Amino acid sequence: MWALLLGAVSAQAQFAQIAAAPQVQAEATTNLFATWEGYDRLDGVVVDLPPGWRLQAARILRDGYDPIAVRIRRDRLDAQRFVVESTEPIDGYCEVVLQVETGTLGGSQQWAITPFRARDGRREEQFGWRAEQAIETTFERIEAENPALHFAADRPGAWLLEAEALPDLGTAQPTTVAFWLKTLDLDAVILSTWNGSERQAYPLELVLGPAGHLVFYRGEPGRHQSMQAPNPVADGQWHHIALTHDPDAQRSYLFVDGVSVDSLFSPTPIVPTARQPLALGGRLPADAPEAVSAEGFVGVLDELRIWAQAYGRDEIRRTMRQTLDVVNEEGVALSFAERIPSSVAAPLPSQVAIEASDLVFFQPVRNLRAEVAELGLALQWETEDAQTERFVVERSTDGRRFDPIGDVAFADGQPRGTDARRFSFQDEEAEGRVVFYRIRQVFTNGTEQYSGILKMGMGRTVTLTGNYPNPFNPVTTITYTVREQQAIRVSVWDLAGQQVAVLVDEVQPTGAYEVQFEARDLPSGTYFVRLQTGEGLQTHKIILTK
Repeated sequence: MWALLLGAVSAQAQFAQIAAAPQVQAEATTNLFATWEGYDRLDGVVVDLPPGWRLQAARILRDGYDPIAVRIRRDRLDAQRFVVESTEPIDGYCEVVLQVETGTLGGSQQWAITPFRARDGRREEQFGWRAEQAIETTFERIEAENPALHFAADRPGAWLLEAEALPDLGTAQPTTVAFWLKTLDLDAVILSTWNGSERQAYPLELVLGPAGHLVFYRGEPGRHQSMQAPNPVADGQWHHIALTHDPDAQRSYLFVDGVSVDSLFSPTPIVPTARQPLALGGRLPADAPEAVSAEGFVGVLDELRIWAQAYGRDEIRRTMRQTLDVVNEEGVALSFAERIPSSVAAPLPSQVAIEASDLVFFQPVRNLRAEVAELGLALQWETEDAQTERFVVERSTDGRRFDPIGDVAFADGQPRGTDARRFSFQDEEAEGRVVFYRIRQVFTNGTEQYSGILKMGMGRTVTLTGNYPNPFNPVTTITYTVREQQAIRVSVWDLAGQQVAVLVDEVQPTGAYEVQFEARDLPSGTYFVRLQTGEGLQTHKIILTK
């Protein structure tokens, strides 16, 4: 999920991490995240979003938790650039969270974030510290009918599981708590055995931090312990969460998507004075005036399991993609597909509902890739899900409308020495300038899900490779490669769609070319280089700063 800063960086300032879900739905909402670890002053950030995307909200958190008031505005020269300006200077570490609405275009997209300083009323963008990340946008929505527990934004509140139905959650006993989570929420309690009072010992509370990270707490009067996931999970995608405690090893572990992300040494057991119920979507009711209040959770939970055993990584991975519905002396497993006994929980309050969700339990296609073969393209991909029946390979010329071009049976896969199998398909009819591929995975029960989209350039004889420097003032060099002699036209256009310069308009032989563009008489802003041939049109964004 995490992507490191691209480009040259100073040891004194950088975006140490930026993060987003690797694949998002078109026309949906998601969160983007960035971690600034610079020592230089920061007055805000400039966010470049893909075409049609919109920045809905932003927060900057000093030291990762202290919110600073911000102002958001669109750049006057580029509708896809958004300026997030802090109302006070920021020195040192901070977290940035951006809530965005995705556009209507599919395929690979890219977003970028650039810090800036304000000086003499002007914004000075620090392009050496700019960070970029690719995101896959898909139109395919999984049509699942899997019931799950929904906590609504307009009616937050907690739902209590009865203490008598649960294993002992105190740290003197082995336990595992696991569930699936989908949310965009921040600063919220997901589940808890605490009522917020400093006088009460509590073995378990799981919250979403202000920057979207998962944080686990346990405590007793005067002492709190915690674990934290390094990557944010509040991105609107499904994540599997598991907490385990092994009293023999005196350790607790936090797992995200089957991977251990933190651990906690607990030499002294925390044993509450009485067995406590477990609150889902908030804290237990406060019975003390000094109790610390907390925000209720907004999002979806599913497949909640609470076991009187300390499961390891292999057992968590084995069970996380299985649907269970068990209530016995070993623990509780709620799939929300069946009626929940009154001995486990009271009827659902009005703020909580069991409704259909898009969670599926199948292992997806991974590592979809292609390479040019003697005839067409050779595609390869992998999966670990033995419930797969077959794959349908689909191709598109625009990244939106796909047509099936072949089937591959699961039995035809080659074992890789692990649970994964490798599959391949040769597209001997691949032609044109750009093609898109995706794999439709068909499971034995009839359920289907799609891979991400793979974009491949095919047969292009002219390539617009870019420009340097970018940003520039006032001269930049545009580069392109010609593999077959043909007519070439290179021009520059502004955001209003007006042509501002024609740099090349002639037949050119094979070779690598450079052409300079001088913009002394043009205002600062974003412009587009267009390279036009008989094969079509290529564009590249350039930025003039004065």
